[in-house]
Order: sequence, then structure tokens, then C-alpha cells
Amino acid sequence: MHGEISETEKKKSRIPFLRLPARASAWYAASALVTRGTSFLLTPVFTRVLNGESYGVYPLYASWMSILSAVMTLETGSASLYGGFAKFEGKDRDFTKSALAVLMSVFFALCVPLFVFIKPLSRFSGLPVFLLALMSVHIFFEASASLICTRERYFYGYKQVFIANTVAAVTAPVTALLIIPFLPSFARSIGAVLGALASTAYLLVILKGKLGRANGEMMRYVFLTCLSMLPSLASTVLLSSVDKLMISKYYGAFALAKYSVAHSLGLTLTFVTASVFGALKPWITRKLSKGDVKAVRESVSLLFTVFCTLTLALCCLAPELFAFLAPTEYLDALPAVYVFALCALPMFLSGTSSCVLLARGRPLASSLSALFAAAVNIGLNALIFTRLSYAYASVTFLFSYVILSLLTRHFCGDGKVVEKKLFLILGLTALTVIASYLLRGALLARLLMLAALVLPTLGIFKRMVNKVKEN
Repeated sequence: MHGEISETEKKKSRIPFLRLPARASAWYAASALVTRGTSFLLTPVFTRVLNGESYGVYPLYASWMSILSAVMTLETGSASLYGGFAKFEGKDRDFTKSALAVLMSVFFALCVPLFVFIKPLSRFSGLPVFLLALMSVHIFFEASASLICTRERYFYGYKQVFIANTVAAVTAPVTALLIIPFLPSFARSIGAVLGALASTAYLLVILKGKLGRANGEMMRYVFLTCLSMLPSLASTVLLSSVDKLMISKYYGAFALAKYSVAHSLGLTLTFVTASVFGALKPWITRKLSKGDVKAVRESVSLLFTVFCTLTLALCCLAPELFAFLAPTEYLDALPAVYVFALCALPMFLSGTSSCVLLARGRPLASSLSALFAAAVNIGLNALIFTRLSYAYASVTFLFSYVILSLLTRHFCGDGKVVEKKLFLILGLTALTVIASYLLRGALLARLLMLAALVLPTLGIFKRMVNKVKEN
């Protein structure tokens, strides 16, 4: 698991046709499936056991946490560390320990202003002081787990990542259900913290005795690299969270509850895109370092085609899935599901181009793109929220990510791995999604549409698997 991937390791597989990155992708997808599947199956319980106001507390908590976490941890568990594992090849134990040292130093230093200003932040955020204090604990454990998982992903330690994610996915909702009778508004947040704690504990156990010593040069590398990427990552986090924060301010907790259910269902596909992309990032980094842009471009195109098909499949079943997840009083958020389903596609494209920019040492271009997209999102939401329904925030969300995908692609210059034709495919997919929405009352027609998508996708998927291989 350290240094170069051995030929023996490459050949190991219970699924013979899967090579290492593809096998890792399968495990990460299975991990995300457990996580999202558990959340999906228990969402109907939470939406019916909790009233709208109580259900809306956790989405607000999670949105604020994503923003504060980016600042308080410098996102040291992000893929920006992949370059460090390549730079300090053969010294991954020391590098991991150095990254953990940077994480702890930055986090505990920034805890001071957090707790000094916790009461004003409580009034501004709408979250009680108790939840903000709990959030700081959650941030630390989740960032630690993310950092260790980043290391495991780089060396294709997919089984460890699968177990860690599964532990968190099961612990969080189970403990939340046990706590609901006593603290209904806080139960899901407390459960999430305990899930992160359990996951981190498991990862630290498997790393016991495998960490080296923190190194000054490595710590400087981690700090400067993560600091340079912070504007980009923070802007991306802001882009993905600001709509929920604004909905809570403008429309209240129940509107946020309905919006968050549509958000979760519509972005279900991201469990596939994020899992596959998480496994491909090291592969993309290695391919680009060898100048093999063509291999990356072809794989991205094939993946995008598969993701478009999956998006349409989700939309064909959206009315029934939404009815399963939430009671009828949530139904006015259904149109947002279709828009969010499309969002996963430009999110994948922008993430791919940002990975290229990072691999080429151009984090500023990624940062500027994300900042501009976040500004567009905030501006459009400020305009529509005084005139239109909260559900239109999904449209500004989609528009902002399309802009982000176009900007990051533009800054890649001659090394573009996202082809122009993919945006045409995105447009055609959008038209088909609109058609599925218009047919939302005709289940048979949607099932026929779904059946027509299956066979072509299987062929494309097989071609994609053959492309993704380690040379």
C-alpha cells in the first residue's frame, strides 16, 4: 500500500475484468451506495417522525458546518494532498503524520476565535450555541477521517475507505433515531457527530504503528498547498451551501426541510459521480504527469455519457421516489428534484477540470472560477427570493455549476480533458429531463423511457471500464 503499486496488487481481483482504478471505483461506489442507501431508507422515517421545523435544523447545521470546516481545517483531507504523496514518494507515513499535524495546529488555533464569537455567530446562523460547539467536534473528527481516507484512496486502500464510510453511515442514523424522543431538533446532528467519531476511531486503529514522524518540509508543503487551494474549495463549498442558508433566512426551517429532501433526492447520482471520480483522481494525476491527456479525455467522455443516462433514469422514477421519501406537504418541492438531477453533470465536469488545474499547479484559476460562480449564485438567489418560490433556488444552483464547468474548462487551455460535445450532450439530456417531468403523471410512459436507456448504457459502461486502467 506504500509507494508504487505492485504488479501483484494490480492483478488481484475477485472481478477479473476490473483493473485497479476501476476496482477501487466499484468499492467506492458500493461505499457511497451504503451511505446514501441508509440515508434514503431512513429519510421517510425522519420526515414523518419530525415536524418540518425540526427536520430543517440538520440541513442548516450541515450547511454551516461545510463552510466553517473549509476555514478551520484548510480542507487538509482534500485531494490537494495527492501531489504531496507523489512528491514525497516512499515517505507516505511521514507525510500523513505531517498532514495530521497541520490539521490539528490550524484547527485548534481557529477554535479560539470560534468560541470567542460563538454567541454572535449563533444569532447570525440561527443555530443554538450548543450545536455550534458540537459542530466544532464534528469538524475535527470528520476532517481527520477525510485526511486518512485521502491517503488510502491514493494507494487504492478501498476496503478501509468502505468500512470507515459504512461505520459512519450506520452509526449516525441509528443513534439519531434513539435520541429523537429526547432531543428531536438536535438528534440528527448528534448522530452525525457520533458517526464521524466511530469512523475516525476505526481509521486510527488501522493506522496504529504505521505513522512516521512529522517533517518540517512536509508540513510547509501541506500548509501552503492547502492554503493556496482554500479560496477554490471555500468558494465551491459556499456555492453548494448558500442556497440552503438563504432559504432558511427568507422562508424558514420548513421550506428548508422540503428543499433539502428535493436536494438529496435530485443529487443522488453524486454518490456515483463522486465515488468514481474519487478513485479516478490519482489515475488522472498519474496520466497527466505522463502527458497522456487523450486517455483521460476519452474516459471522461464515456463516464459522462453513463452519468447522463443515470440522470434520466432517476428522473423517470422521481415522483414515486419523492412520495416515498416525504409526506404530501413536501410535494411542492418535486420540480426541484429534476433540476438537481441535472446538476450532478456540470458538477462532474467542473470537478474534472479543477483536478487538471490542480495537477498543473494552477489553483488560482480554479479559485477564481469558483468565486465567480458562487457570486452568481448569491446574486441570483437574492433577486428571485423576493419574487419567486424557494424551489427556484435549484435553477440558480444549476446555472452556477454550468458557469463553473465552462470557466474551469476554459482555464485548462490546451490541456482540456472535457470535450465541447459534452455540453451539447448536457443540453440534450436537459430536454429529456423536461420531457420526463411533463410525463410525471404517466408512469407507464416513464417506465418505457427507462427501459430504452438500459441496454445502450451497459455497452458504454463496458467500454469505459476497459479504458480505465493503470499503465
